[in-house]
Amino acid sequence: MWAVIATVSLPEGASPEDMRQALVETAVPAVGALNGLVDATWTISDDRTAGVGIYRFRTEADARARAATIAVGSSAPGGATVAKVDVLEVLVEITG
Repeated sequence: MWAVIATVSLPEGASPEDMRQALVETAVPAVGALNGLVDATWTISDDRTAGVGIYRFRTEADARARAATIAVGSSAPGGATVAKVDVLEVLVEITG
């Protein structure tokens, strides 16, 4: 399994509610249709200045294909700006 980790800078005054709404309206429908997607999770920092999108894929090729569509410096939902994108191999997974 492979993961794409996308870190974003959030606009000043971003609230979890506003960010959640922007993600549900724009990102969720598009991401749900990605080839090889296992799951996706979006998070927001306590200070509301950063967020992280975590996308897990079955194959490295699918993860790299997704990462190629997320350009550093580009706009993200809710007025966020992409700061960093990484592709990582998942070594261990624990579910509850």
